[in-house]
Amino acid sequence: MIERLVDQHAVASVFPPRAHLDSQFKWVDGVQSLIVDYSFDRHDPAEHYLLLVSLAPAGHFLNPIQYEARRAAFQQTGRSLEAEFPSIGLRAQREFFGFGPGGASYGLTFTTQDGQQDVRVAVSLLLPNTVNEPNLDLDAFARHIEARYDAHFAKSTSGNSQARRGLRDSN
Repeated sequence: MIERLVDQHAVASVFPPRAHLDSQFKWVDGVQSLIVDYSFDRHDPAEHYLLLVSLAPAGHFLNPIQYEARRAAFQQTGRSLEAEFPSIGLRAQREFFGFGPGGASYGLTFTTQDGQQDVRVAVSLLLPNTVNEPNLDLDAFARHIEARYDAHFAKSTSGNSQARRGLRDSN
C-alpha cells in the first residue's frame, strides 16, 4: 500500500535536482515503511539525511485518547493549534524525537480521514555545514500522502475533510 501513497515525483521534489536517493520498503510488525537515504559527500560516518514514511493501522502511532489529551493541554497555552496540530486527516500532530548539535529527528503523524491508518513522516539528519538541508515541507508532504490515500484507498468518509476540521477546531 505504501508504494502507492508515496510517489517518486513527490519524494524527488524535496531534494536537490539529480540528487542520488537510495530507497527501500520494509514491512515490520504490521508497519509498512519507505526509507529514503539522501546520499551526499559524507565526511563522517554518522552524517546522514533519512526520510521515513510509515503506515500502520490507526492507533499504532497516534492514540486517539492521548492525542485529545495532548491537544486539550496545548490549547490551554493559548498558542496556535495549527502550529502543533495541523489540519491534516482526522487528526495530526508534530513530533520531535531528538535534537542536538548539528542534527535532529522530527516528524508529523496523522490519522487518515477515514480513521483507518496512521501515517508518520519523519526526518533524521546530521548534516555537515557544506550540505544544505533538503526543502521538505512536512505539512505539504503529509497532505499529498493524505490526498493519494483518499484517492486510492479511503473507505467511506461522510462529509468533506474541511467540514470535519471546522467542527473539530470549533470544539
